[in-house]
Amino acid sequence: MDNKTIQTVGIFSLPTRLISPQSSEVAQEIFEKTINQTNLDLILAPEYLYGNKIFSSEEKESIIEKYKNISKNHQNIIIPGTIIWKDKKNMYNTAMVFNNGKKILEYDKQSDHIESKIAEKYNLNYETRKDAQQPIFNIENYLIGLEICREHGMDKLPKYMNKNNIEDIDMQIVIGSGMNLRTNNLASKKGLGILVDGGHSETLSPSPNSGIYSIKNKKYLKDYTVHKYINAHNITKW
Repeated sequence: MDNKTIQTVGIFSLPTRLISPQSSEVAQEIFEKTINQTNLDLILAPEYLYGNKIFSSEEKESIIEKYKNISKNHQNIIIPGTIIWKDKKNMYNTAMVFNNGKKILEYDKQSDHIESKIAEKYNLNYETRKDAQQPIFNIENYLIGLEICREHGMDKLPKYMNKNNIEDIDMQIVIGSGMNLRTNNLASKKGLGILVDGGHSETLSPSPNSGIYSIKNKKYLKDYTVHKYINAHNITKW
């Protein structure tokens, strides 16, 4: 894996199932503080980082600008979980990727967990945008695939790769809330399977399911604590 520049990965595992709309700002603040207090190349947060609060499209754009600035100041790659937001009568659950002051990707979840129930409660339609269904991006010489929670159990990424004649990827990142990393569902042949989960803990402690799996070596990488809510991994040797 020559010319790779991502050496450390941080997994932020605050249990998002405990996050209410009222406390979503606290979760955001904790995540942003961990970025400021750690020096990691890639930092990930779980699904529903912002709880089940529905943001407006204007609020979503404000969050985008915020993470553009954060990634520019810290020179790292940030995937801040997912955000639930609405545009007119449609509601989306969206993951975004930021690096060096730019938004690299927006990807809408294409499966349903609690989304349709949330949408129905507010008389909205749970949807996926046609221009936000690309789950693979290239960054820092890595080809990375993204799945959101139940998509992982549906083989969403392997099916997409097969359909688009993509032979392999370096990393498969699963952002979940109550998901296990399923080694039989990994799309990469020799790379890494990464799960950042926020759904299996009923206390404010990291999820035991989060971790990084080396597909080539068929084992999980050892982690080390860099923050109360972040376990980090060195991926220079995998």
